[in-house]
Amino acid sequence: GGEYLVSCDVFDVYTGSHMTPDKKSVAFSLQMRADDHTLTDDDAAATVNNILTKLEAEYQAVIR
Repeated sequence: GGEYLVSCDVFDVYTGSHMTPDKKSVAFSLQMRADDHTLTDDDAAATVNNILTKLEAEYQAVIR
């Protein structure tokens, strides 16, 4: 996630009738913080993009 990511918590995993058998929906929350400044929208977006890129590369994750 980068230097601003403090924690990542999975709060829901769904596998059910609306998903194909080889897929699941995972929801997670991110906590970000900088000790020396207030995070900007660009700081947060870069962190989220880093995470999504890594999830896509390693797990073929797709944003719904």
